[in-house]
Amino acid sequence: FTWGNGKCGKLGHGDENDQQTPKRVEAMVGKKVTMVSCGRDHTALCTKNGRMHTFGLGEQGQLGHGLGHENKFSPAPVLTLVGKHITQVQCGVFHTMA
Repeated sequence: FTWGNGKCGKLGHGDENDQQTPKRVEAMVGKKVTMVSCGRDHTALCTKNGRMHTFGLGEQGQLGHGLGHENKFSPAPVLTLVGKHITQVQCGVFHTMA
């Protein structure tokens, strides 16, 4: 569930709309989320199976999706980390670490 300012898609609902009350992140239904970290305009999360997903502002590469630095409005797996079992994640203003 996420709520608040939806700028850049950081809430993960597929848009930039603000949410005044908690709303389920539909893209993560059926996935066991074990950790979440929020930066200023992006969000990262880990799942029980060790995958990491990011969404929100990507202009500094903080989402980890490679070239283009596009914003993601829904959680997207960080493909370069597939095969690694990620258990922790932390977001800064324009960076992320796992």
